[in-house]
Amino acid sequence: MEEIIILAKELRKVKTKLASLAAIPLPVAGSTGAQGLIGKTGKDGKDGKDGKDGLAGATGKQGKEGEEGKKGVSIVDAEVDIDGTLSFELSDGSIIKTTTEVVGAQGPRGIPGASGDSSSSVSSGTAQLDFNTGNKTATVVVTEVVSVLTTSRVFATMRIEATADHSEDDLLVDPIRLAIKSLVAGVGFTIYGEMDNAKANGLYKVDWSLQN
Repeated sequence: MEEIIILAKELRKVKTKLASLAAIPLPVAGSTGAQGLIGKTGKDGKDGKDGKDGLAGATGKQGKEGEEGKKGVSIVDAEVDIDGTLSFELSDGSIIKTTTEVVGAQGPRGIPGASGDSSSSVSSGTAQLDFNTGNKTATVVVTEVVSVLTTSRVFATMRIEATADHSEDDLLVDPIRLAIKSLVAGVGFTIYGEMDNAKANGLYKVDWSLQN
């Protein structure tokens, strides 16, 4: 009962306050004032911190393997056909025949050579020139050469081969000048040797050849 009385007193206070407020006249709106000056632009704000990296995406599925390419073809052989054109054999067994002739026209026939002498023959052998204890010249007669003619061509050369009297070095340093003379048909000929700058001594081997 006491609480109700207190509440009634408070309500009378509120009504009295509201009545006094209602008696105060409301303010009248004034005219709009002039627009103020524009303010200065503010400083740029600081950049924000970088965000954290996102999570990595899942790995995609592996694509299908592509089809194997066709095997290449190469040339394994080539030949000229009977008609003068060129053909190619490929590695797959196929043949490519060209239409371009690669063989030139046959040239004119050459002039026939002279017939050789049917009696032509060649003989050869080795002889020894003996200068004894010291001479500038020496001769040796070569016999039993039945093919020799007075018109035969006979050649003689020093044989660079050591003898009992001379080494190979001696033969190279002091060569002997050679000549052929006195051809006797059906018998033989004479080999003449001479040392130009001093006397020679001992044996020297000589190779000879004969051609008719």
